[in-house]
Parts: sequence; C-alpha cells; structure tokens
Amino acid sequence: MESALTYIKGLGGRLIRKVPDQAEAEHSAAYPFVAVEEALVNGVYHRAYDGDPEPVKVYIHPDRMEITSYPGPAAGLEREHFLPDATTPAVPRRNRRIGEFLKELRLAQPRSTGIRKIHTAMRRNGSPEARFDFDDQRTYFRVLLPIHPEHRGASANRAGSAGF
Repeated sequence: MESALTYIKGLGGRLIRKVPDQAEAEHSAAYPFVAVEEALVNGVYHRAYDGDPEPVKVYIHPDRMEITSYPGPAAGLEREHFLPDATTPAVPRRNRRIGEFLKELRLAQPRSTGIRKIHTAMRRNGSPEARFDFDDQRTYFRVLLPIHPEHRGASANRAGSAGF
C-alpha cells in the first residue's frame, strides 16, 4: 500500500507560483496527497475479499485520477452522503479486521472521516470538487479526483493505470 502511495505521489508533482505583491508563493499539487491516500485506503478497506476479488484500480487520465473498488458502498449510503459537507450515516463495517490493520499502520482513521477529508483536501489545494460514483446495483465505487487546473498540460505525459 505504501509503495503504491509513494508511486502515485511522484506522478502528480507540485507547482510553486510567485504572486506579485504577496510575500508567500502559492503551492498546488496536481492531486492533493491526502485526497489520494484517503481514496486508495478506503478502496482497500471497503472492497470485497471473498471469492475472486477484483483489485482496487487506479486510472490516471490527463484531466483526472479515478480510483475504483468493488463492490459499491454499503447499503444505507446514498449519493447525497458523498456531497461536500454531508453527514455520513453509521453503517455496518464491511472489513473490520482490515480496518484495524490499516489503523495500526496509521493509514486509516476513525469511522466516517474519509469523504470529508477528500473534499477538504481538494478545496484547500484549489482543485475542482471530488466526485463519487456508483451504479444502482452497487457493483463498484469510483472516486474521481479532477486535476488542479494549473497542472492540466503537464499531466498528459503521465496518463496510465495500475491495479492494487
């Protein structure tokens, strides 16, 4: 997990822009690391591990990063629960032991904090809003992280995909 995060972190890069009449330069990341980490860790935590499990997939496009896990969100979570400033209801945990292991590694935090952290990280970075997508049958869950607008041209050379 940590090597995947390190690899993804190296793909995005940071922009530093000096602003006239301002002492401090502005910094932005193509994809804020906190948002990427939360999306990937949550994908590993909440995915299915029975049968022949599908890996968590990360796709990097010129204009966005997509992190997809299988299956979709637990029953009780609806689309409106993934909007900024929404409250996530308590639902049964899917993979309690994996969650405890990720907490021991300091990759996961208490329940129901990931979506809020993703939205906050994107906003603080000046990035467009993250989007969350799943089908009506809840067969997948996708996190879409739009690239920061100032990084668009540089990202075309980095597009690719990976499965974890």
